[in-house]
Amino acid sequence: MPPALAIAWMASLLVQFADARGVSDLAMRSCIRASDVQWDDVDLAVVYDNPPFNGLWWQVVSDVKLRTICSPLLFPRLEGSHRDRKLRDVTLLHEDDGREWTRWAAAARISLEGSRSVRVPSVAVAVASALQGQGMALVSDVLTRSYLQEGRLIQPFATAIPASAGYYLLCPTEKAEAPLIQALAHQIAAHLRGD
Repeated sequence: MPPALAIAWMASLLVQFADARGVSDLAMRSCIRASDVQWDDVDLAVVYDNPPFNGLWWQVVSDVKLRTICSPLLFPRLEGSHRDRKLRDVTLLHEDDGREWTRWAAAARISLEGSRSVRVPSVAVAVASALQGQGMALVSDVLTRSYLQEGRLIQPFATAIPASAGYYLLCPTEKAEAPLIQALAHQIAAHLRGD
């Protein structure tokens, strides 16, 4: 699974699921895309990618909408941004080449002129940096829901854009009907619905 998703809630959900089902041997590994998965010793994967996934059963875990997040400590510096429609002197945290920020700025009709760009190695680092008040990140609610509910992060702008990929649950086709696979898929869906 992608490290940011594991940190946000997936690792905890998997441990609870394994405990409740009596699974005595659970190993988690990091991956981002389906091509990263070594299927010879993996039963199930969660990836941030786009179908088709040839030879695999797959189910969408979550479509991804990207929104701005930052620490409430940073918000006073953003108050002028709302009026001026600029993010001057704000550090923009991202793991890609900056294209997502450019797409978001166009959708929000906000200028990035005068902002600083910091490229980090993963979304998890972008979220951690935002939590520490180091800048603003553009990430999914799927990764930040608990931080937003706790008030540790805020969403200073309402504009959301679709991400270039989504979260998918994958397994070899021959394992798709296994009761544990289906039960886990249902538990993930229930968690995302807030059940």
